[in-house]
Amino acid sequence: MELLNSDIRCEQLYFSRGEFRLKIDGLNIRCGEKIAVLGENGCGKTTLLQLMAGVLTPERGFVYINGNPRLNVEKKAEVISYLPQEAGLLFNLTVYELINLTYNEKTGLTGMGKTEMLEALELEMFMDREYHSLSGGEKRRAMLARALCRNTPFVLLDEPAAPLDLRHGWLAMTHISRASCAAVVAMHDINMALRYFDRFILMKNGEVAFDKGKNEINENILEEVYSVPMRRVDDFFVIAV
Repeated sequence: MELLNSDIRCEQLYFSRGEFRLKIDGLNIRCGEKIAVLGENGCGKTTLLQLMAGVLTPERGFVYINGNPRLNVEKKAEVISYLPQEAGLLFNLTVYELINLTYNEKTGLTGMGKTEMLEALELEMFMDREYHSLSGGEKRRAMLARALCRNTPFVLLDEPAAPLDLRHGWLAMTHISRASCAAVVAMHDINMALRYFDRFILMKNGEVAFDKGKNEINENILEEVYSVPMRRVDDFFVIAV
């Protein structure tokens, strides 16, 4: 498989859970893209990432990876790294063991090795610490480092910076945006997304309402997606109240 030429393509996806319905007619993700997935709580951001990662199986339609809708688990793991909102460990590994367990040095798509990644996310002082002894933010950084160190052409990240403080959120998003791999990131901070991402998938009621470039995002689009009046102040969007 030519990893650097990989793509993920969703066609006629349908998935339901209770009263929720997700319907995606078509969506294509190419290696190297930096994509923010935005929208209200419950709009389908997490479900979309889970379908692309293979955590969920669509009721109808397909997720094609390099044109193949039926990659086995091992092959899919070579292409996609997925970080869910809540990622825990059954076994109490050290931070270094956690990252070393899945480290792949073949492709180097993140542009750094294990030690460099630990330093980049300021985890080097925790290398010998057990995962379960870390704070919530420290655990999140360790899991993010693990996802990036798998060096897959696609990383799917569900709110990676949500529990992080200002500095470590900035560090995390900086390294995600600089990686050579494609990053598809579900998040809530519109202004942070505008700083680090080039493409925006905005979801509403289980569907893609807009698929736009950064320069196309405006108040009207955000008002339609979030059902709240918005205004632009310099390079930032704020609620117009």
